[in-house]
Amino acid sequence: MIAVKNLSKYHGERCLFKEVTFHVNDNEVVGLCGENGSGKSTILKILCGLESSDSGEINCPRGNTYGYLPQDIIMKSEKTLYDEVSEVFSEIIGLKKEAERIEELFASGSYDEKEYQKLLDSYGNIQEKIIETDAHTIDADIHDVLRGLGFKHKHWTKRVNEFSGGWQMKIYLAKLLLQKPSVLLLDEPTNHLDIDARNWLEDFLKKYPKSVVLVSHDRHFMDSVTKKIFEIFNQKLETFHGTFSKYLVEREERIDKIYIAYEKQKDEIAHMQEFIDKFRAKIDKAQLVQSRIKTIEKMDKIVLPPRRKKIKFYFPKALPSGEVIVEAFDVAKSYGDFKVFDPCSFTIARGEKVVLLGVNGAGKTTLIKLITQNLEPTSGLLRIGHNVKIDYFAQDQSQELNPTNSVFGEVAQNCPFDMAPKLRTLLGTFLFSGDDVNKSVSVLSGGERARLSIAKMLLRQSNFLIMDEPTNHLDVLAKDVLKEALARYEGTVVFVSHDRDFVSNVATRVLEIYDGKLRDYPGTYEEYHDYKLRSNIDADPDDIR
Repeated sequence: MIAVKNLSKYHGERCLFKEVTFHVNDNEVVGLCGENGSGKSTILKILCGLESSDSGEINCPRGNTYGYLPQDIIMKSEKTLYDEVSEVFSEIIGLKKEAERIEELFASGSYDEKEYQKLLDSYGNIQEKIIETDAHTIDADIHDVLRGLGFKHKHWTKRVNEFSGGWQMKIYLAKLLLQKPSVLLLDEPTNHLDIDARNWLEDFLKKYPKSVVLVSHDRHFMDSVTKKIFEIFNQKLETFHGTFSKYLVEREERIDKIYIAYEKQKDEIAHMQEFIDKFRAKIDKAQLVQSRIKTIEKMDKIVLPPRRKKIKFYFPKALPSGEVIVEAFDVAKSYGDFKVFDPCSFTIARGEKVVLLGVNGAGKTTLIKLITQNLEPTSGLLRIGHNVKIDYFAQDQSQELNPTNSVFGEVAQNCPFDMAPKLRTLLGTFLFSGDDVNKSVSVLSGGERARLSIAKMLLRQSNFLIMDEPTNHLDVLAKDVLKEALARYEGTVVFVSHDRDFVSNVATRVLEIYDGKLRDYPGTYEEYHDYKLRSNIDADPDDIR
């Protein structure tokens, strides 16, 4: 168990948290929540010793080991994937090699008779250690973790520095999970995971026999693995018992109670102050006046926390279109000798909400660019239906905002004439109010840029929304609003997302790119997920156990 008492941390004069106390039990997964900048990542770094606190103490059993996953990491290793993750077991692998060396000596008889007993004793000790550490399961463990995170057996010989940043993060995570530290500290572990890898990690963490503290904005993931939530709020840490969704409800109820208590206290102070002002000059009331003055001075004044504003919006009414939105006939795409996917055919009908799935690099974004006609197919024909008007939210859409514009200037640019009077109302809907509308785009956070990009989409009437990772940089509440707006949208939607809660609540059909082929499932993601589990269709024939 980890016991933390009176922990405080300041960044300059700014207090992140003050005198927070909590404990994490063995075999427990705890979610760490709070607004951006509240100190979540800092607490993880303090727990694993990467940062120091300004005060407080951390008590844990001697010999505790920590594994920390930061949000971003770059690995420059030239080792192969298998050799890199095998480093975790370097001591055990060394013991196994030594045992094999002694076995070869015994088999060949090429040893000094005087050393026989010494070799035998050494061999016995090595075997005991190998049994204690379950060394015989090393290859199986490596296989399970790498496959769970999306690596195929053919990737094992690829060098680490040849993988993209997202895949390198998976390699780093794989090493942490194989180390099986006493305490796993995971900062946004699902950021670079596709939906299947997230599902696998959920199962892994639910069975993890030690302590886990994690930060995540993925509702389904958090609901699945956590039963206790720590929230850094107003420089303090509150503990909630139950699921993440239950915590979100209780959090709003708690804030409501704080506001009610604040109003009550304000009325009490005003009532006493009125008495003080009225009778301050009366000698016969002096004792009563002083009593009330002292009462006000001793009061623990309630400080109002910032109340989270709620976004509420809907997409403009969809323009009428033909029944068929997209038709693809034997469409294939290659870049030189690299084949992204084989010839595939599909039709998307009006009103469908299609999620496009696949591991990172499978070709999801490529297929989207073909549909939006930003790319030409290598072969085949892709046709857009009658009167279809596309609105495209690219994965890097927020990067296409003009950094020299103000927030208001960005939405006013190319704004339809009839929407101009509604711009401030629209921005207020997306939490840009007052002076916020004059902020420079260049200083906006990732979440603010994403909200601004979606707000711009509402100025354009369309009937076919194509969205590539629209939930990136959005917190749980903003995701909830977006999924509800898309569920109400009367037009057609094709989107990419690795957020299972978002996908489960929006998609009515699944298209998945797997090994260059397109799978088409006419149903919800949850139905597709159950189908895949029953049929084991993702089994890799090249896997070696």
